Amino acid sequence: MGRVPLCPILCGIETDLDALILHGEDGRVADLAEIQEGLTGIELEGFLRSFYPSMLQQIFRDLIALAEGNIRHARMTCDSNRPIEEAENTKSGSWE
Repeated sequence: MGRVPLCPILCGIETDLDALILHGEDGRVADLAEIQEGLTGIELEGFLRSFYPSMLQQIFRDLIALAEGNIRHARMTCDSNRPIEEAENTKSGSWE
């Protein structure tokens, strides 16, 4: 059985729009819900490569597909005007 390449990335989730927030190798942060409309293909690849310059190409291709799908999903969620629900624990101002 061969070794499976693995590349951990730090990623958050913006729950109002179901968007991923990527944290690059150099500390930069990108909220995929805020990616400019029309940034796809080669432009998106260049943008993501600047975040993860050491990522193996086969993993990077998977990341591009994930990012493209998440960008589309976040836009659809935003366009749907889905109501934003407040979390139960924010009423007290505490996340304990």
